[in-house]
Amino acid sequence: MMAATKAPLYLNNEISVLVVDDNRVNRKLLMTMLSWAKVKAQEVENGKEAVDLISSGARFHLIFIDMEMPVMDGPQATTLMRSMGVHARIVGVSGNCRDSDKAQFMAAGLNEFHTKPLSRSALVEILHHVDDNIDNY
Repeated sequence: MMAATKAPLYLNNEISVLVVDDNRVNRKLLMTMLSWAKVKAQEVENGKEAVDLISSGARFHLIFIDMEMPVMDGPQATTLMRSMGVHARIVGVSGNCRDSDKAQFMAAGLNEFHTKPLSRSALVEILHHVDDNIDNY
């Protein structure tokens, strides 16, 4: 019998996702899981690229963003995106789980924080939350 997280994921809405991470392997892992979930996703390597993409008119329902990146880190990018009026659900992800760093990242405007690697079950839970509340994003 297949585990529940291996079964196909059924969503009622088309969800657009942005993955922001400087580590190619981490991006590929998350993009592969999003592909499995049949979610439209785009990826960038740092916070500045994310802010520039949104400034150019791109819109997303969900943004996964790493905390520590060159050029512009996750907290800086999150603060800027929120100041630009971004209402997407922003999920911080990091291998660094010090409480003080997590608190700073959350204060920048995250909706939630997860330690890397993001599990498939956590991804499913996040996608279902966005799907159920799509009009808020």
